Amino acid sequence: DLCGGKLVGYGNEIAVLRDAVIDGSKCVSERAGGEFLEDVRMQKEDVEYFQFRKGAFQVMCSLSSKRYAFNRENHLNKYLKSLDTRDSATPVSQQADFAIVVTRYEYANVYHTMTDWYNAFLIMQFFNKTPAETNVILMDAHPRGVLDPVWPVLFNSTRRLSRLPEKSSYKFLVWGIQGYNSPLLDHYARTLPLSEEFRSFFLSSFAIPPDAYKLDCTSVRVMFVWRR
Repeated sequence: DLCGGKLVGYGNEIAVLRDAVIDGSKCVSERAGGEFLEDVRMQKEDVEYFQFRKGAFQVMCSLSSKRYAFNRENHLNKYLKSLDTRDSATPVSQQADFAIVVTRYEYANVYHTMTDWYNAFLIMQFFNKTPAETNVILMDAHPRGVLDPVWPVLFNSTRRLSRLPEKSSYKFLVWGIQGYNSPLLDHYARTLPLSEEFRSFFLSSFAIPPDAYKLDCTSVRVMFVWRR
């Protein structure tokens, strides 16, 4: 608890902000995101990420001087560095009650995008929310990708940071698990948390029965791709 209950960290991997504001004027990027790929072909990758200046995230409290850091090299530390005290007199646009902010990296890669979907699912479960109560904010400026339409099927809404009102308020705003820190990337783990629940959630979102396909373990074919 860093801010009288207004900001609470969990396991140095996620944090939830209560009555938080995102100030879009403090989130700076050369691109807005969502462009057609052919219009931005060969652009440098660093223009697809926002720089978060002081006040990009705001909460209504006197911020604690207590030291806190998220695990490993993590963009959530940039979020934390940009956190500032919210001015209650400043007009804001009230948005969803519960939202997860997600910065994507390998947004066009199915495997890495699956880690983002899975992470968001874990957070939804952790806070005991339903898909209809869960909203996602994409905090990057990547161009439009073929996997983008999956997000609004899985969750209630998905919006890009650049499409939000300049000052947006959320009752509960979660800084989500970074994709590279996902349990899906722990290749030495013996178990995967809520793996069957995630599978059922994903398939049912597309109206596919979980038992629609049966795996015949007596004749499994494996393709091994060695990237060397």
